[in-house]
Amino acid sequence: MLYIIGGVSRSGKSLLAHKILKEKLIPFFPLDGLIGMLTHSAPEHGVRHQNDFVDKSEKTWKFSKELFKYLFKTQELYLVEGDCILPKQIAELQVDYPQEIKSCFMGYTTLTAKQKLDLVRMYNKGEEDWTNKHDDEAMLEMIEAMIVYSKYLKGECEKYNIPFFDVSENFEKVQDEAYEFLIG
Repeated sequence: MLYIIGGVSRSGKSLLAHKILKEKLIPFFPLDGLIGMLTHSAPEHGVRHQNDFVDKSEKTWKFSKELFKYLFKTQELYLVEGDCILPKQIAELQVDYPQEIKSCFMGYTTLTAKQKLDLVRMYNKGEEDWTNKHDDEAMLEMIEAMIVYSKYLKGECEKYNIPFFDVSENFEKVQDEAYEFLIG
């Protein structure tokens, strides 16, 4: 089984992935690693962390699709997480691997950018947290884009019948629901 968690930054994808990793010992690959590799080793593909979310997902698809195919062939269980995967890409994989994928997306559609920024600052991960490099004005702009992307993903998930977990309200409860959906 290949578990895939997609969604926006700061929606709890990594927290969920690490919980699954810790409790179920399922190997894990963060797609941020693929983005970093392409950014630094193959700049001709135009993939950057700061790309528009949909554009980044489409530019990385041929690479992430090959990664998924490799995992289907070589791994009994694996977990992949990232913001550079789209519901339509999951639907494409499900054509060839209908019983071998369990996927969901996470986002926040009802919070304001200011509400989300307050949460981001409150639950800061310390020195290594990438949000520390940005002032509130820059973060608000990024969060606005993430809210728009969350709404886009929610609509696409409905279109392709893929679960979308909105963490706008009761983050912990929704995390638990996503965990139960994937592993329960």
